[in-house]
Amino acid sequence: MMWIGCSEEVELNAPYKSTTIIFGLIDPDPNTDGVFNALDTQWVRITRTFLGEGNNNDYAMIRDSSEYKESDFVSKSVQELNTNGEVVNTFDLQATTVANKSVNGIFYGPEQTLYYFITPNGITTGATYRIVLDFANKEDVSAVTDVVRNEQINFLTPQVDGSIILAQSSGGNITYQTTSSIKFNTAENVAAYSSVLRFYYTEFLYETTEWTGTPIVTQQYIDFPMGTIEATGNESSITMRFSGRSFFSYLQGKIAANPLIKRVIGTAGEASTRPFDLLVSMGNDQLNTYIEVSSPVSGIVQERPVHTNIDNGLGLWASRSVRRLDNLKLTSTSAGGAPNIGNLVALVTSEYTSELNFCDENSSDQDYTCQ
Repeated sequence: MMWIGCSEEVELNAPYKSTTIIFGLIDPDPNTDGVFNALDTQWVRITRTFLGEGNNNDYAMIRDSSEYKESDFVSKSVQELNTNGEVVNTFDLQATTVANKSVNGIFYGPEQTLYYFITPNGITTGATYRIVLDFANKEDVSAVTDVVRNEQINFLTPQVDGSIILAQSSGGNITYQTTSSIKFNTAENVAAYSSVLRFYYTEFLYETTEWTGTPIVTQQYIDFPMGTIEATGNESSITMRFSGRSFFSYLQGKIAANPLIKRVIGTAGEASTRPFDLLVSMGNDQLNTYIEVSSPVSGIVQERPVHTNIDNGLGLWASRSVRRLDNLKLTSTSAGGAPNIGNLVALVTSEYTSELNFCDENSSDQDYTCQ
């Protein structure tokens, strides 16, 4: 006689296999000082997938579930490759512990392990960089990326020591620029450009609406997005256009009106008012593809594909950088020598920002100076 039976137990977990996850963005000038040197430390995050019997949200709060031990590696490094694909430099990845990770998510914090490498002479323009993780007891993991040539970016409009015109004023009347614009030449290995206009101001918070007593002073800034443009590879320059009116409307939506607060345009105490910085962010093809694939789904099919350029792993190894044009002036001068204070007039009196109590310490006009 033969007895045949079956089990009613269900295995919820598949056979466990840990997968390496890498996130690293090579930035030739991470501190945006315009100099490529050893100060430009490159950072990489290396973790692994995990699986446990029970609630995996509990495992996510355990640091050892996600992080490797040093003994798991034979070596870990980043290789610099020349145009022929030959290794010309090797930089060891060093581990360090940081304590600035948010504790509000589902993963552990505030401490986490990050890896970094230092190139004494900076990132080499035109080179590619390969990360290689040689494990003691599992298959090696690697990835290759080119590097954005941010040093090739030069601003054509506005230029150094210039201004950006958002509004014109005549007799106190405001005319907003319909097509304010910035223009810069393109760079190699860049798939997309994104720019913001950073506006600085200083808040003085008083205890009374008469603005008496000793205020609490804080420096603030707001980034006004001017758009993103994907590169076709055929253009020699990029022009981003936006409405001047949209800038002031954006401030209205981001800054709360408060009669106790006086807002000085720019940095209080400076000899001249230069409240604007231009920031152009750029990413290479790997980064642009990752962002596009990871963007929110708006169609009927809600499943999002997984994108990775890591061999034998998951994640992203790519390049990005930021090019800046700092200290743009608040006011400008026309070709005939006449001053254009349209930006100032709009900040102080426009229907969008008149209740935000802006003023300019360096203005000679009593209607716009700080009292």
